[in-house]
Amino acid sequence: RNSEEARTDRPSQQLRSLNGEWRFAWFPAPEAVPERRLECDLPEADTVVVPSNWQMHGYDAPIYTNVTYPITVNPPFVPTENPTGCYS
Repeated sequence: RNSEEARTDRPSQQLRSLNGEWRFAWFPAPEAVPERRLECDLPEADTVVVPSNWQMHGYDAPIYTNVTYPITVNPPFVPTENPTGCYS
């Protein structure tokens, strides 16, 4: 595609909407995700509507701050408590 075509309002064949209902499973950390979850379609998972955030569906506590982020930033290390969501 060229830049002029990219600036038009015409639908693109390169675009796929992810809006809709998705199966969702929440875990307290990436290590808590069972290996089988990564290989299946999450048949026993709950359903959430996307776009949204999982806190609005009752998973985990909402994080809001207008000053500083409440989680210590220490790259490349990630916190032990690192909520993880799997969608399918």
